[in-house]
Amino acid sequence: NPVNDIDRDIVDTIVGEQCIIGTWSLNGSSLTITVTKRNSARLTAFIDGSSLKDTTVQFSRFLLKYNHNTMAAYLMISNVSRNDEGLYEIEENFYLKKPTQYDNFMEYYMIPSGIWILELNVFDTDDVQHGETGKSIALEFEIVSRISTLFNYITVCATMGDQGCNVSTESHLHGRLSCTRDAMYNIYKITITNVTLRDAGLYKVSTNSNESKRRFLNITEKPTCSVAGDNLTIGWFFNQQGIKRTLLVIHPNREVIMNLRPSNAPEINSKFQHRLSYNGDVSRSFMMLSLLNVKMSDSGLYTIQTQHGNTIPGYKQVNVEDHVPVYVIPVTVGIFALINLIVCLLISILTASVA
Repeated sequence: NPVNDIDRDIVDTIVGEQCIIGTWSLNGSSLTITVTKRNSARLTAFIDGSSLKDTTVQFSRFLLKYNHNTMAAYLMISNVSRNDEGLYEIEENFYLKKPTQYDNFMEYYMIPSGIWILELNVFDTDDVQHGETGKSIALEFEIVSRISTLFNYITVCATMGDQGCNVSTESHLHGRLSCTRDAMYNIYKITITNVTLRDAGLYKVSTNSNESKRRFLNITEKPTCSVAGDNLTIGWFFNQQGIKRTLLVIHPNREVIMNLRPSNAPEINSKFQHRLSYNGDVSRSFMMLSLLNVKMSDSGLYTIQTQHGNTIPGYKQVNVEDHVPVYVIPVTVGIFALINLIVCLLISILTASVA
């Protein structure tokens, strides 16, 4: 088996939403996707990436969509339910059409690919809490003894009884996370102050033998606003200690505008070649994008995904407004005109009374 479960991708989503779990740039090739949920049936779908039309293939609860304009395909679960949670094996096979020695005859050539493991976590809306950068947020867990608070499956603190939290100095939560206990109901409240985008992710509490109910923390920030024609910079900081896989930057129109590979220079979509610049180091967990001469069509939600569709926490909302000149009459001029009008009226009244 070429797949190691330890190297699996993790995708977190909410009941009722549409969840993208895979994104591929086809560039004229075709794609066969086989999805196998553990202890379930295998489901297979084929997308002809060399066609000149958009295609949607539905199989079971999955949709495989292809956009011929962007030459990209993505795999999505529509209207996610709790039953969709679990481990999946997703096999990908690429095919490229090439001409043969016979006229008007094309043949498919297989391109080597592989299998990858996806862990899909599905949360009810009650299990999801929303925070905003710069503010504080509290997460409550029912526990019974010594606990460890886990963030994205990494232990960040430990506590015993009523002694509070002992947060590792290496954790990005150091100095911002505190614990209190309600002895009557045996509930611990974990408070995070000055929330940042890096705090987004999965939290749970584990004892020596049990685990608490999971909480998914979704962090948003105020939209980045700009005016058409201006330049705009947006940035990401990642929870991972360096990114070892290819990353895709997704434009609001669902188009991949940049591929980031750890060992190679970024590959920028030709449509954005003269408007997009990159500064950062994915091996050190940060990146900055500068978009020049922004347009109204650049408005929307920017995301970063792994090649297999695992979205990196930290969505970026960009609002671009049309450049409309505003003509403002100075307040002093208005006041002077009002005073002048009053004086003229008084003079008229006095003149009339004298007459």
